[in-house]
Amino acid sequence: MTTRLRGMPLAVAVLALAAATPARAQVLMGASYSWSLPSGDLESFVGNSSWLGLSLEGRKFIGTHTSVGLSLGWNEFYERTDEPLTIGNATITGDQYRSVNAFPLLVTGHVYSKAGENMQMYLGLGAGVYYIREQMDVGTYTIEKTNWVFGVAPEAGVRINTKSDLQFALFGRYHYPVEAGNFLPDDPASMQYLSVGLMVLYKK
Repeated sequence: MTTRLRGMPLAVAVLALAAATPARAQVLMGASYSWSLPSGDLESFVGNSSWLGLSLEGRKFIGTHTSVGLSLGWNEFYERTDEPLTIGNATITGDQYRSVNAFPLLVTGHVYSKAGENMQMYLGLGAGVYYIREQMDVGTYTIEKTNWVFGVAPEAGVRINTKSDLQFALFGRYHYPVEAGNFLPDDPASMQYLSVGLMVLYKK
């Protein structure tokens, strides 16, 4: 397993920029819950959608309409199936329990519509690394493989401003690991998925 750290220079640059902004710059901290739909190679391994999705978010405004931040997430997909799967020279049949856990660690940037409105549309992009753990249980045997891959996550959402420091956002985020790692079938795979969820933010 090879760790790919090409996203680190970008992370360092964003953190340095955030540190250079004025101390009174608005900061948003929060968490989100999401429903996710697999696509690409992920769907061929686990076809079910998932209600297991959480993330921690931090955003710091560097202007009236822009912010930079970090996002740490977790999504799990699982399915019970008897569909045959070929791994190397062997074909696995019978009852199988398959699961994929994805942990994205992303540097993010967002652009917002006019400030001061009760509802603000925004567009964003995350870039960083994904730790992905793929597992299959067959009888008493467990087969698993893990990988670090580089990926991006474009996002669109609506930020709902309130009179208090508590705010909400509805968002859609498409996770796209652009570097494919070798997973259980021993072939390069791109574990893509779409997340739609609700975020609760605290304004500092």
